[in-house]
Amino acid sequence: MAGLLLRIYGLQYQSLWIDESYSVTAAVGMIETGVPQMPSGELYTRSILNTGVIALSMLIFGINEFGARLPSVFFGVLTILIIYLLSRELFGERVALITAFIITFSVVEIAWSRQARMYQQLQFFYLLSLYLFYKYINTKELKFGLLTISSIICSILTHALGLTLLIILPAYYLLSNITNIKNLSNLKEELLEKRTLILFSIILTAFALSEIFFNAFSQVLNVRMDYSKNYIWYLKSFFPIIFYLAIPGIIIAFRDNWKQTLLPLLAFLIPLYFIFFHEKLLGYRYVFFVLPFMFLFFSKAIDHISRTFIKNKALQYLVIVIIVCLLFSTSLNIVPKKEYYLEPMAPQPDFISVYSYLQEHREPDDILISSYPEVDLWFNQTPDYWLAFSIAGFSPSNWMDETETVYRRTGTPAIKNIEDLEKVYENNQRGWLILDSLSGSRIPKVYWDFIKNNTIWEEGPSKPGPAGAVNLYSWDKEL
Repeated sequence: MAGLLLRIYGLQYQSLWIDESYSVTAAVGMIETGVPQMPSGELYTRSILNTGVIALSMLIFGINEFGARLPSVFFGVLTILIIYLLSRELFGERVALITAFIITFSVVEIAWSRQARMYQQLQFFYLLSLYLFYKYINTKELKFGLLTISSIICSILTHALGLTLLIILPAYYLLSNITNIKNLSNLKEELLEKRTLILFSIILTAFALSEIFFNAFSQVLNVRMDYSKNYIWYLKSFFPIIFYLAIPGIIIAFRDNWKQTLLPLLAFLIPLYFIFFHEKLLGYRYVFFVLPFMFLFFSKAIDHISRTFIKNKALQYLVIVIIVCLLFSTSLNIVPKKEYYLEPMAPQPDFISVYSYLQEHREPDDILISSYPEVDLWFNQTPDYWLAFSIAGFSPSNWMDETETVYRRTGTPAIKNIEDLEKVYENNQRGWLILDSLSGSRIPKVYWDFIKNNTIWEEGPSKPGPAGAVNLYSWDKEL
């Protein structure tokens, strides 16, 4: 109940942020057309399962922030349960309780459980796949094998990082049965005893050999980056004690039972490798779905410390709770809040303030120049022009259609240079321009010179903020 309350309280209060606008726009398109269609007609195929779930939720609860974000709340609460079950299978009841406690009250877990994006859903299906697979290889029950396949597919349809399961699970099975593989007679006996495993392996191999697997991994491996220092900085800075205590936790767990430790370790390290070295974009949210394993190994270390130095079992639990609360003092939240900070690479401007003002003051003939047409549409404002800029570090042309004249997702005409901006200004009596901290930092300086000389900064609706500012500018040639 605590996990649900923390995640659902004031769910609709915080402004929709940029990435959420992509998901909800596609979901609205799915409600209207049956496919994740953007206003321009382009299909938003990324995270199609998440888009479908958001669409279903908004169909039931309304096209609003609450309806869009509710699926993440649902998956966030279920994640508490599944991490408890997985941790208990691997390391016992005490470690499971500690890990579930951390997941329940962790600020980062709560924050991402309140977003209309796919990251919480990915975390849930990723953990569920590992749990079901572990149950399957230990019980040999076909139902767990089939459920594992279903969960893997859900993971992949939620986010491309779900494909790492197709490496992790076979690798774990082979490494954990290394002695049988070395002895061919034992291996033959093992396979005969686990006939259902053959079926599961065939299905998994067929999927792994499919076009989607090879296309995705070939594209990923062609990317050569090195964000390792950035991500390690993030883990150490945002989870300092947890990061360092997780390391001895891994050692202790390996000493106690290396086979059980191998699964969460592979599930943690293999995705990190691809995120560190083969992901084009730097986004700390990409490591979110594997954070529970860092919490798990941290919990293992804390449990070991309490058992080593304290003999009274009741006192052990008390000390564990106190230690976790002290170490997580800034990372745990027990009081419901309406606003959460996500991460440095996820700007969260207060768009609500700007669009509420526009709703009241924009005249029918006023034009709107915007950095994010999907955000405009969500707040019932039709953008007339897209101020082209490098949204994700790529060339603005990546976000245009083949003619390189319009924003490809909404069909909004693009302003590509200062001449375009000057022409729009000259041809329109009144207009509005919205810039947040991200777009403002990436447009050319000559744009800023023009904006400062020809527009008025609307101080009232413009909002600063540690998670990203948003500024509204206007012009009226009659004044």
